[in-house]
Amino acid sequence: MATATVGEKRGLEEDQVDQDGTPAVASEEGAPAAKEARVEAKELVKGVKTTDGVAWELGNNRLLRVKTYRGRVLVDIREFYEDKNSGELKPGKKGISLNIENWNKLSAALGGIEQSISEASQAPN
Repeated sequence: MATATVGEKRGLEEDQVDQDGTPAVASEEGAPAAKEARVEAKELVKGVKTTDGVAWELGNNRLLRVKTYRGRVLVDIREFYEDKNSGELKPGKKGISLNIENWNKLSAALGGIEQSISEASQAPN
């Protein structure tokens, strides 16, 4: 039985996935961008253009998606499951959708959150 790649499970075309299996970053027109045109950073997580927005894989079948739902832009962090009949990844019940206002509050707090994580990691158990 052949297994599908992450890109195939998400309905991505072959030209949207690089040779190494990582999703290609698409340009605004929807065409895949060349690797040279990508933003370079030490720990850059690449977004994948999907039919309903852009998605970033967080691991363990968890995705962060920026999408439009009923005319509202949402940041959706959700667990996905593999449908047994079709083999497609589908959104599960576990997750949260943040509107832009909530996302802005969360992103403004990231510095403090990272500092708290660092302090908690260094604290003796």
